[in-house]
Amino acid sequence: MPANPNLFFSTYTQLPATIERINDTLIERLGRANRSDDRPNVNGRRALWRHIFSDGWDTSCPNIPPPTQPSSSPPEGYAVHIGKFINDLPPVPIRPDLRIVTGYWGPEGPGARPLPDRRKAGAAAYLRASLNPATTLGISFEIVDSCGDLAYPQGDPTTTPLSSLSQVYYNVALEEHFSNIREARASAMARLDSATIYRVTNYNLQWIIYWGRNRLLKSMEILRQTHRSRWNEIKWETNSGQSSKPRVTAYLSGFRNGHVAVVKASEEDYDMLRTITTCSDVIRELTTIENLQGRFSMEMRTVLSNSGI
Repeated sequence: MPANPNLFFSTYTQLPATIERINDTLIERLGRANRSDDRPNVNGRRALWRHIFSDGWDTSCPNIPPPTQPSSSPPEGYAVHIGKFINDLPPVPIRPDLRIVTGYWGPEGPGARPLPDRRKAGAAAYLRASLNPATTLGISFEIVDSCGDLAYPQGDPTTTPLSSLSQVYYNVALEEHFSNIREARASAMARLDSATIYRVTNYNLQWIIYWGRNRLLKSMEILRQTHRSRWNEIKWETNSGQSSKPRVTAYLSGFRNGHVAVVKASEEDYDMLRTITTCSDVIRELTTIENLQGRFSMEMRTVLSNSGI
């Protein structure tokens, strides 16, 4: 029987049962990388195939690899509104030749612009958390304006903050729903964790989709080269080497459940997948170390409450 050059699929419901498991190892890797409950079961397979055929993609479309790094969130994207500035903020320094081009402002002088409203007294103040291994806690906090620019780009104000239990912190009058800066920090860390999880899990999924599409396209390429075009007459080579029907090709790599993938190991670089590290992970690890050493000291408790700004 001649090969069928017109194989075409645009939805997972068109796929034959013979290849429904070719992406099982990818589902497992996605679950490990994203610390999710993704499993190579009926629901897991169906979910991945839906992603593979998403955004109008079908087997006539090119398979374009995703970016090699997760997208970065804008600085203001994960900052938490914590209150209002009590006094004007200093201007943001910038190279004089860029002041007019970018619309930024600088110290008084040629090209200087008035202080924008977002840095004046009464403007909204935000708190931004970030992972920073250089600090004792491993997390740092910054007060920023509504565009994500540091409130104090030259360093913290000389005014010492009141107690961390105060409703006034540096030049910020906290919102009523924050009884103290500790609660504001907790909210900032939660926002950062949420943004991190979204960015990294989505990035990992894009690579899994790319590899899944590649496996499907490779499968179709092999089928076109065979003398049988009916999918239900094709049986994948098993790891045991036993098959009651003709083998598709020797160009195969074995994987679990007796099924095989139709790609070389070099075509799927799993080092591209990123692990998720959150503020919660950092604090949990620090707390565990302190508890194991039996010295969760008052000093460390103070660091956990007050470090960063």
